[in-house]
Amino acid sequence: EYDGEDARFADEAESGVWSADAVFEDERTWTLCKAALCAAFVPQFVHCRGGHFVSDSNEEVHGHGSSCNHGYKPPLVNSLSSAGMPLVDDWVMYSDSMKLSKVSIMESTIVSAPYVLLFAKTVREALGELGAGAVDFDGWRGRLIGGSIAFRLLEHMRRKLNEQVKVLLENQSATILNSDIVDAVVRFLGDKRLALLPGTMGTRAPRVGRKEAATLFVANVPHDVDEDTFRRFFATAGIVEEVCLPI
Repeated sequence: EYDGEDARFADEAESGVWSADAVFEDERTWTLCKAALCAAFVPQFVHCRGGHFVSDSNEEVHGHGSSCNHGYKPPLVNSLSSAGMPLVDDWVMYSDSMKLSKVSIMESTIVSAPYVLLFAKTVREALGELGAGAVDFDGWRGRLIGGSIAFRLLEHMRRKLNEQVKVLLENQSATILNSDIVDAVVRFLGDKRLALLPGTMGTRAPRVGRKEAATLFVANVPHDVDEDTFRRFFATAGIVEEVCLPI
């Protein structure tokens, strides 16, 4: 647990200084708030693709009904658009998820690719058929609009921020980032070269639940084999919770 002297900064949240209006009305403040959320919840991101939320295993997920982003659709024109052509590269940072009949993400915030890339756990250049600017990050693969130059910028910003945070943690002053670093982060998060081109895909295998992962299908079973025989045979491998035999 962090216990530096600057931890009292959090108490100001009750002072009225950090009201919702104050955050949303100032673009710089909102940018830094989103950055802080991304740093806290990485790698919990899903990609907005074709009006849907897609996970890093390319499975569709949904905004929970209680979420303000439940019905979110990316705008046709946004800050990344150029020459009248829309470039939608929206991501959803979320606090938690739950699975019933489908996977739903809970509290969430919409961000752009630079936020995801800056705070990703792992980032590396993806050499191969994607071409210049290809990048692998936290179970995703995409290509930066700015190509190799954008990737070098990404590497530089991540290294610079990590070095600064490491020093501040050692000095127990982690909430007091150097103003030059803060300015650089804000510029970085608004840099259009760091958007990802259409075609970004998840690289992880689809996840399965505990029950599905432990389910066996046995073929060519003799007709005279009953449930007790199955249980005794598989008991050596663990507890048999359920046996379903065809009628």
